[in-house]
Amino acid sequence: TPSVVLKDISLIKYSQSKSLEWSPDEKTLLIQLENEKYQLFNLVDKTIQNLALETQVETIRTGWDADTLAKRKAFIEKIDIPQDLQQQAVTKASLWAPDEKKFLYTKLNGKQTEYRVYNPEKPIPVGELVDTVVFATNTIDPQPQISWYSDSFHLILTEGNPAVDKRGTIYLIRIDGTNKTEIYNNTLYSKNIFVSPGGDKLVVLTSF
Repeated sequence: TPSVVLKDISLIKYSQSKSLEWSPDEKTLLIQLENEKYQLFNLVDKTIQNLALETQVETIRTGWDADTLAKRKAFIEKIDIPQDLQQQAVTKASLWAPDEKKFLYTKLNGKQTEYRVYNPEKPIPVGELVDTVVFATNTIDPQPQISWYSDSFHLILTEGNPAVDKRGTIYLIRIDGTNKTEIYNNTLYSKNIFVSPGGDKLVVLTSF
């Protein structure tokens, strides 16, 4: 059941915050307010900490990154994965699925950039591979913005240059490279796409 986390108050409009970042354990929110200042909100005990220094913010992010890295390294150690991909899997360039069991990475192949998904799950879906080329692009061309769909078996691609053209196209594609489906092609002001946990809604920045 949905619940209110933070309500706007006279001095702070949380609904107009510039960004929200979840901690790896999903118990804390790092909030960048409209005035550029940061707050740390603990969802367990409902406490708020004002962060006056940028160094405090970076320390928090560094700690969260370390926690995520440790979790992923522990997972990698339990599965059979090629040595080169063990290192690739824990770089910031690799994009892990919401279920934290598979990841997207890129590989140069001549003049093309391959977008590949490594999925060590057992049993793997019929007809799919552990290491799959989902799609490839010409390396010199603009690259799509990519995020994971909530089911961890599809990717969301945003193509175009919304920052300049104010327009873009959004696709959904399965991680085996099939069923690339256009789901939006219209006014778009940002490549960033947010998907609801249930997967039934996509949030985009546009106008009507």
